[in-house]
Amino acid sequence: MWYGNASRGWAMYEQRRGGTDIPAIDDIAMNRRFFSLLRAVLHVPYAIFAALLLLAPLPASAQRLPQPIHAPVSDFPGILPQAMEDAIDWRLAAIRAKKGVDLRVLIVDAPARFGFRGDTPAFAETMFREWVIGGPSERGALLVVALAGREGKPAHALVIGKGIDRRRARAMEEALADQLVPRLAAGRVPEGIEAGIFAMLDAADFESLPDRSSWVDWINILAPFVAIAVSIFYAWWQMVRRKGEKPE
Repeated sequence: MWYGNASRGWAMYEQRRGGTDIPAIDDIAMNRRFFSLLRAVLHVPYAIFAALLLLAPLPASAQRLPQPIHAPVSDFPGILPQAMEDAIDWRLAAIRAKKGVDLRVLIVDAPARFGFRGDTPAFAETMFREWVIGGPSERGALLVVALAGREGKPAHALVIGKGIDRRRARAMEEALADQLVPRLAAGRVPEGIEAGIFAMLDAADFESLPDRSSWVDWINILAPFVAIAVSIFYAWWQMVRRKGEKPE
């Protein structure tokens, strides 16, 4: 290594300055120990940095977060019978179309499958933001069921957006605790999901909400065209303005 060569060269230089050609073995050994210690000290920051990289959670871009299979139910392990999944899909889709409440269900083997290192509640919070459930008003909720949570047992987490009033939010949580949790503990996962979701919807009573106005649909349809028209008009107005300006 260059540390050893440097130490030997420095020792020979000091010997020549002192007018002697006898190798200073003790000085060379001392310099070698010094440079070895210096090298070890310089490696400490790199070791700390590597440890932080291993301990830090992966960024969202590296987590391969799942995208919806189809709204509103995304069953990645495929544990729900088709008839059961269709019944849940139909009920949730009807509430979204008529009442404007975006309710989703995500079923995964485990959050770690997607590179997520946190527990099921943290995974649910991340997916709620990733899928932008309920839009800017967060008028929606996400139920995540993991077949293997942090302790290797089925786990669930419910994230409710701020667009749903707290009375309905409490009713949803209590219904899941009553219907879903005991069935998950008994290993009856598909039955627990179905019973929990339907109990949650009945307790929240979303059907009593007023129907979504049709003008909301028209706004969603026309908004992109209005934005394009405004951009074209602004560009045209800027061009006319520049032509109208006289040079000084």
